[in-house]
Amino acid sequence: VTRRDRRRPFDVAAFDPATVTPVGRPPPTTIGPQNNCVNFFTHWVKRAPERPAIVFPRADGAGGLTYDVVTFRELDEDARTLAAELRRRGVRRGDRVLVMVPMSRTLYTTLVALLTMGACAVFL
Repeated sequence: VTRRDRRRPFDVAAFDPATVTPVGRPPPTTIGPQNNCVNFFTHWVKRAPERPAIVFPRADGAGGLTYDVVTFRELDEDARTLAAELRRRGVRRGDRVLVMVPMSRTLYTTLVALLTMGACAVFL
């Protein structure tokens, strides 16, 4: 469903959270419509578009694991493309959409697209 499925290897052995430079904090939380996951996602897309948003482990075929990384920018671009297609097919704010996708990049793309549209994901 996504526009592309680029995979970049992610070297977990070389990843040390202590060496990651903080990019800042999300906006302060408030009571009201501004305090939602879409706004936090948008904040990180603008603030750190090349940072990993999702890291997927997968078998490398040799008995080990490799990791695929999806950046905030890539996830945002894919979600916007999917949201436009869903709108074209008639999905509107407040609609419930049945989601039957395995745990994958496509699932996260679908969830972000539906949330930004104001639609609700119904899992089966």
